Amino acid sequence: MELVGHHVFITGGASGIGLALAREFLKTGNRVTVWGRDTDKLERAVRDNPGLDSLKVDISQKGGLELITRELTGRLSSVSILVNNAAVGNAYCLLRDESPFEKIEAELLTNLLAPIRLTKIFLPVLLNQDHAAVVNVTSGYAVWPCTSLPGYSTAKGGLHAFTRVLRNQLKNTGVKVFEVLPPMVETEMVKESRAKKISPEAVVAATFSGLRRNRWEIAIGEVRLMRFVGGIAPRLLDWILRRYPISLKELDRLYLQEKK
Repeated sequence: MELVGHHVFITGGASGIGLALAREFLKTGNRVTVWGRDTDKLERAVRDNPGLDSLKVDISQKGGLELITRELTGRLSSVSILVNNAAVGNAYCLLRDESPFEKIEAELLTNLLAPIRLTKIFLPVLLNQDHAAVVNVTSGYAVWPCTSLPGYSTAKGGLHAFTRVLRNQLKNTGVKVFEVLPPMVETEMVKESRAKKISPEAVVAATFSGLRRNRWEIAIGEVRLMRFVGGIAPRLLDWILRRYPISLKELDRLYLQEKK
């Protein structure tokens, strides 16, 4: 896929992977609009990256989706690449947590339902372009769930399935559908984790390489190994992800500390 001359809309684009993607798209000759909920982060991103446009909106809320729908007849009418990148995630135990359902609902809403709704809203605009794409950023935990991240893993697994369905349904159109599956990345969401992480820039380099070669599923770093191990030794991978990046025993200690 050619990555020049597009109008790219990136959710969660004021920091982390989203901002790194925005910078690379700008650098390669594209117009970029980033979505975010944090005014300070958006203003900083726009100030530090000349040419970057921003839209403050919460796509997990009905009002946010309505705002974007209105903008589709204005400044977003030329969008040809939609990047569903925004995500939230928490480590918790369903047995011990006092409010697991609220956390799961928030993760499903932001990580799964919002991308699905946003894709549906943008499809008429994307189908109207000569060359267009939907790029969904999932996770290695979409391949195999992480025991300590129940809501995040469920949402990303659902987005993985939705991406495959969408790709097949749009097969005979001009809209390509990609999935990016990064390992743990150095972002605000996991800054406290001691687990091995890669940089957002490394994710972007692998993503652009995969997009240019029309690789529908872009597995990055150790996620490639996860897919291989899951195919030949699923019990081993399950054993690993019961302990990584945080084990249930470690979570139990955290819950006990909170009660003291």
